[in-house]
Amino acid sequence: MGGRAHVLTIRAENAEENIFCRASTREEELRRVTVIMRQHANCPAFLREQLHGAGSFHEGKKYSVLKIRARKCQKPVRRLYCGYFTFACNTTHEVIEDLLGIPRSELKLTPAKNGYCNEVFEVERNDSSRAIVKVYSNASKMRVEPDERGKFDVLLSTLGISPDVIATSELGIAHQFIIGNPMAEMDIHSDAKFSKKLAHIISKLHRENQMDYKGSERCLVWKWIDLMLQEIEDSTKWQELPSYVDYEILREEVRMNRSIIEEANFPTTLTHGDLKPSNIMILEDDSLKLIDLELSGLNYRGFDLMKLYRADCEFFSEESFFRFLYEYHADCNPLNKERTNNIRGEVEQLALECRIFEPLTWLEASIFFIFLLCVSEKMEVETRQANLLLFRERWSAYQESRWLLGYCGSLLNRNKRY
Repeated sequence: MGGRAHVLTIRAENAEENIFCRASTREEELRRVTVIMRQHANCPAFLREQLHGAGSFHEGKKYSVLKIRARKCQKPVRRLYCGYFTFACNTTHEVIEDLLGIPRSELKLTPAKNGYCNEVFEVERNDSSRAIVKVYSNASKMRVEPDERGKFDVLLSTLGISPDVIATSELGIAHQFIIGNPMAEMDIHSDAKFSKKLAHIISKLHRENQMDYKGSERCLVWKWIDLMLQEIEDSTKWQELPSYVDYEILREEVRMNRSIIEEANFPTTLTHGDLKPSNIMILEDDSLKLIDLELSGLNYRGFDLMKLYRADCEFFSEESFFRFLYEYHADCNPLNKERTNNIRGEVEQLALECRIFEPLTWLEASIFFIFLLCVSEKMEVETRQANLLLFRERWSAYQESRWLLGYCGSLLNRNKRY
């Protein structure tokens, strides 16, 4: 690598201005956030609300024929291994056939959505039974070990908080087909009816301790970031990236975030890993299901919660955020529902814990889009430009939220002393 000749990263024209907010602006923002957080943390309206969970998750299982057929006919998929990176030997259609145990001629495949990584299809059989099948991309497989793929999908489906799993392999996964729409930021920040349901389903995820975590990473976010940075560093495509992408700055920002967060010793639990609104489905009865679970595993709960509630200023609502946190706190501490003397302080602490992770959610996303550019064998010009734009948007959001690391960290440390 000769002195890191292929340094990538975000070399903004004025690094000082781009990395740090101006002092006056930062002080005004600190005062504003402090006032808002205290107002909502002390709002008695939240404490008076009766907390309850989501509606029924019981639905008709029309996919049973597909599931039985898949279990009987599923066969192992051949792999070609190359270091820690695995390449699929099968085409997309062959992966789907192997998962479901049904010939391609009996299946109708319709692309279900445009994901950043994986191929997702709605699969309909001649008898009209349907399933959702995801075929993992190389980028996705790099971030998740073969024996971890589908592991948490199965667990969470048994808990009733994600669609049932029909079949799984190292190359893909087939789920029960559900009718619904993905959540949007507006649903989370503007529609109070989802706060209780979100709190119930996410606290149920975070309280799950039955899985055998032996061999699992204690905190997956650092593993993902290290893998992506290493791939960027080793890539031969660094010369094609714009000058504003600088590997060394990315690496240094990760080091700083990790140092502050690990020193605080925040709790880790079973998490979704990519808990953005679009990965939560609103079903016809307004119940909720979690989808896209391949990044699930042990991680920081604050990272999960903040990735869900972070939003542009146009949508973000502190009131909605604190309403959710009160309900989440009550679900995670059911024996303390009647106790009100210290709930305000505990929720305020939880809010600070979440906010300190906001910069990391943007930083991880920034690195992800550069990672995609470096690992994709073929990428159309329009897709490449779109990924670069997404990188710049995430990096800008990281720069704007970076001050939260020090501010929230200092408040947490001060509160621990009293």
